[in-house]
Amino acid sequence: RKGNVRAFEVVSRIMYGEANKEELKIRKAELKIKQEQHAAEMEQYENRKDVFGQREYHGIPALSIAPSFASVLFDIDEHKHTEYVFEGGRGSTKSSFISLAIIDLMMRHDNLNALVLRQVGNTIRGSVYNQIIWAIDQLGLNNEFHCTANPTEITRLSTGQKIFFRGAYDPLKLKSIKASIGYIGIVWLEELDQFYGEESVRKIQQSAMRGGALAWIFKSFNPPKSALNWANKYVKIPKDNAFIHASNYLSVPKKWLGASWLEEAEYLKEVNPIAYE
Repeated sequence: RKGNVRAFEVVSRIMYGEANKEELKIRKAELKIKQEQHAAEMEQYENRKDVFGQREYHGIPALSIAPSFASVLFDIDEHKHTEYVFEGGRGSTKSSFISLAIIDLMMRHDNLNALVLRQVGNTIRGSVYNQIIWAIDQLGLNNEFHCTANPTEITRLSTGQKIFFRGAYDPLKLKSIKASIGYIGIVWLEELDQFYGEESVRKIQQSAMRGGALAWIFKSFNPPKSALNWANKYVKIPKDNAFIHASNYLSVPKKWLGASWLEEAEYLKEVNPIAYE
């Protein structure tokens, strides 16, 4: 019996030792898995920092805007006015500037959302929507914003801020637009002359912009030939809180437009001065 007991003790020690070794292997394997998971999580975190805009934002590069818009950019940054009206023909880069200014404001104020409007909604994707996407790319922020065609919206990933795009045919529907973060503090009315007059625009602004201490309203249009058009009259009326800016292709660096574009403009100037103006 004593021999059996001793034999049992020997076998137990051997088995216990083997069990300890096996348990140690399992623990080492588990630790390795946890270390790999931690490394993966840290890599994901670093990637998210890049994607979600943790890199320092430096604003609009000076060479991204035409010289004639420099003073306006400072005015917008200092919020000296609430309303900014841009009149200019083809090639004036007014829409390019406004799109850059909107993204810049959203990057500097993480509680601001934007609403971009045209009178007719079915023209949005081919115009202002693409223009805003261009501005995002120009500022190197493609990873910071997510663009969707249906619904037509652009979202800043790190904050949840949104850029809404709508047609203005039913101003009352604009009241239903709700921002989950902050408030709508930026409105852009493109092709102002196509809206149904100053009173209609006022109702749109009142419907869209509610709450918040700061607001920027951008209005842009190509001046119609008729001096009687309401938009042409609108810019002639002084307003303390409005900045009126006029531009044309002559104030834009020639290389931005290209030789063929400039040649066509000069040809039109010669053969059809009225259309050129």
